[in-house]
Amino acid sequence: MKKAEEIGLIDKGEYQLKDYNVPITRNEAVKIAVRACEYLGENAPANYQGYKDYIKDYNSIPAKYKDYVLKGTAIGLIDGYDDSTFRGNNNLTRAEGATIIVRIFDKSERVDIMDKVKGDDDFIEPKLYVRQTTEWPHFFNYFEIIVDNYMDYLDKNYTFKTECISHPELNTRLVKDIFKGDYFEVDQIRKYTIESSKLEFQIPMGKIYELYSFRLDLNPKTKKPYELKDGEKLLYKVTVSNGKTTKTYEVEAEFRNKKFLVE
Repeated sequence: MKKAEEIGLIDKGEYQLKDYNVPITRNEAVKIAVRACEYLGENAPANYQGYKDYIKDYNSIPAKYKDYVLKGTAIGLIDGYDDSTFRGNNNLTRAEGATIIVRIFDKSERVDIMDKVKGDDDFIEPKLYVRQTTEWPHFFNYFEIIVDNYMDYLDKNYTFKTECISHPELNTRLVKDIFKGDYFEVDQIRKYTIESSKLEFQIPMGKIYELYSFRLDLNPKTKKPYELKDGEKLLYKVTVSNGKTTKTYEVEAEFRNKKFLVE
């Protein structure tokens, strides 16, 4: 228990010796499991909040567990019941506990809740995450938004459109023509509207967006260089469509200033 507190699996003083023989609930179990994954360096997909639409009793989950239930569901550590409820106050069974432990370490054993809730057109839910490139000066971008399960889409007809909704000025750039010296306008939304068949040819594979260097670009509104503060939050909307169904997802990213190999 002391070691679990030290590495952050449980909060200090959350459990006492007298609790050893007391069953824990599904809410408590998923909290510990998610923290274990984070301790091992794995985070939930950036769009994990969208999973609340698939948990019927989400509103009845105590506030302190809601994020953990969503993250655990998105990662695939735990699933709900056949009626799409989570029932977090139920005691965790031994079988459920053993299954969660296996899924923490073996991704092939994880469950995808979307398999239970797919509609008639079998819409594939994206697992989106943000990859920061701050430590890589040879990458001429600040971060990338990636579809982690891009292989599920390769033989399908899907379109991914990404736009910044918190800073709409980033959706259009004035790019300098290095030969002529003047500027021309580039529509970033159009640029980052990508067909699923092309995901495997992206670098890295599955990339649907990148916030690349502002070195030569101007803000079209001010005609001046972009000004973002280190640590500033950016909110993006990713629209995914397969021709029959269209869904939108919000992804939050953080701007971290960096020095590039070539300035």
